[in-house]
Amino acid sequence: MNKENNYEEQSYDEESNYSELTQEELIEEYRDIDDFENYEVSNLGQVKNKTTGRILKQRDSNNGYLVVGLQQNKIQKICYIHRLVAQAFLENPNNYNEVDHVDCVKFNNNVQNLRWVSKSDNCKNRNGNSFGDKFIFVDQLPEDSIEVYYYSNYYFEGYYWSETLNQLYFNNGVRIREVIPVKHGQCYVCCCRSKQNDNIQMSMIKLQKGLFNNQ
Repeated sequence: MNKENNYEEQSYDEESNYSELTQEELIEEYRDIDDFENYEVSNLGQVKNKTTGRILKQRDSNNGYLVVGLQQNKIQKICYIHRLVAQAFLENPNNYNEVDHVDCVKFNNNVQNLRWVSKSDNCKNRNGNSFGDKFIFVDQLPEDSIEVYYYSNYYFEGYYWSETLNQLYFNNGVRIREVIPVKHGQCYVCCCRSKQNDNIQMSMIKLQKGLFNNQ
């Protein structure tokens, strides 16, 4: 039995209105996949068998990313869709090894939603951590925002505090998030990631006191 047939079906049905243009508005373009001469990938995240013209079925991997099975010399390999798209369409002058989903949606493999990044930058754009942080996206930081560099023996990058709005924000260089505090015991905390890549529960009261004492 040819294992490849397990994937030669209708493509994964996913919404893709995350980027500035929808998939319907973009012109789909296919390019060859390196090391797999019988396949090509599109800028919208579809993978096609060049011989049959059929779109391969994608499936959800155990870590939330979409994968597809490709066969070369009768050997099948499971490949991540986002990496296939990035390798075919995105330049990588810094030779980064990781591909980031800008909107943090792992199923959105539109090329406009992908970028090559370092491991540290990829960690900054994660939309969750072991504490289950909550946030909403905003267009810009408040004018009175103060950058939060240090808290409780940990160093941070990209976090900002607005005194007038009493609100913490995170700017990863791509999008700005309003970090929503959650109740923890008798106080409210924001779940943040330090430069050391540790998940930290940042007390709002303690944070404000520390910022004001340093002024």
